[in-house]
Amino acid sequence: MKRIKLACFITGGLTEAASMKFFLKKINGEVDFIQLCPICRKKSKKQIRDRAVIKEPKHNGITGEKLLEYVYEFIQKEAFLSEEYDGILIEDDKDNRFLEIAEDGSHRLFKATWEKHKEIIYSEIKKKCFQMANKPIIIMYAAPEVESWFLADWEHSFAIAYKRTLGEMNHYFQMNLRKFINNQLLGGYENDLESFGFHDDAYIKLSENIQNVISTGEYLQDANNVQYNKDIFENKNVRYSKAINGAEMLEEIIPEIVASKCRIAFEQGFQELKHLEYMGSDQARDN
Repeated sequence: MKRIKLACFITGGLTEAASMKFFLKKINGEVDFIQLCPICRKKSKKQIRDRAVIKEPKHNGITGEKLLEYVYEFIQKEAFLSEEYDGILIEDDKDNRFLEIAEDGSHRLFKATWEKHKEIIYSEIKKKCFQMANKPIIIMYAAPEVESWFLADWEHSFAIAYKRTLGEMNHYFQMNLRKFINNQLLGGYENDLESFGFHDDAYIKLSENIQNVISTGEYLQDANNVQYNKDIFENKNVRYSKAINGAEMLEEIIPEIVASKCRIAFEQGFQELKHLEYMGSDQARDN
């Protein structure tokens, strides 16, 4: 059976640039994921930090409307049309978009706004590129950021990311970190990760807060093993780097587990990609 060739436009983050294609292949191994954004330069297979360096400066950190503008412009180019892709996949961070305030004052990911956002993307792509008129367009967002996927599948992310560094202290480390993140950082959103983002009307960036919690050792403040606390805090390798730790975790997490807990911005795109099959140019399904 002919393999499916998907044109992939991915947010220009350090984690995603290094490992998103690896993660997508776990969802559907029958697809060739052709990454058109960000354009990366591969340097070495030895270390994740060298594996995917963003080559095009304008792709570094590209997200939101800038990413979509790039997609709309690129799909009209002859270089894109000549490749005859079988569909398009767009992966981005949701960040602070598509949220509404519930009656209890909390924020929730508003499904209707999310669906409208996708419909606009479908319409724009089909309007600007005749080749995509009847081909699959898969939209998969990390809400609010890719770190929500790591929290969704803790056992294959933070629970093991520092095991080589910490050895027997790893269980103590990850249990205290998880407790602090759930009770202090997430503030009631541990079972609704895609809705996390605001506190007192201020947007909280999940990745930066996780970096800060780990680097300051704040999660150890109520932990009872003084020696472990000292050894873990003083270990300079116990930090959260999106380019290194984030990329490693993205390769380890299980998409099905993420989909079971990230039910709106991720799960639908996951299902579409998982069940995607080659249908030929005149049999492609409509969105």
